[in-house]
Amino acid sequence: MKEYNLKIIVKENGSLDNKKEVTDRLIVREESVELFNHENIVKAVETYKADTSEKEIAIEFIKSYLQFLNEIISNDIQNGLQRSDIEIRDIVGHVNMMMRSKDEYTFTTMMVNCPSHYSKIYDNLKGLDEKE
Repeated sequence: MKEYNLKIIVKENGSLDNKKEVTDRLIVREESVELFNHENIVKAVETYKADTSEKEIAIEFIKSYLQFLNEIISNDIQNGLQRSDIEIRDIVGHVNMMMRSKDEYTFTTMMVNCPSHYSKIYDNLKGLDEKE
């Protein structure tokens, strides 16, 4: 997975050193949050048009999140588990600690929506698993 350095640079006098970098970061944040707010995040990712570098970064971040959820859910199905909202929030919450650059708005949106994402993906994967 690519690692992106999305830090904000502030001069000693408090002014922003690079306004474009800040603008780019805000665009990535807004695009990520918009995707997190979809109940069917998988479909949102499939239909998402990443036509700018900021959108490419946002979709890469969301795809990493989905890969993480898919691994958890696949393991849960294999072991006959289905996690509660609290359990899935606890697991996903640890992702924030591993991130180099943290954004509370994005993190909060992810935490609010992760139980519905988990349930939707779980149902889809469980249905595929039962068909096989």
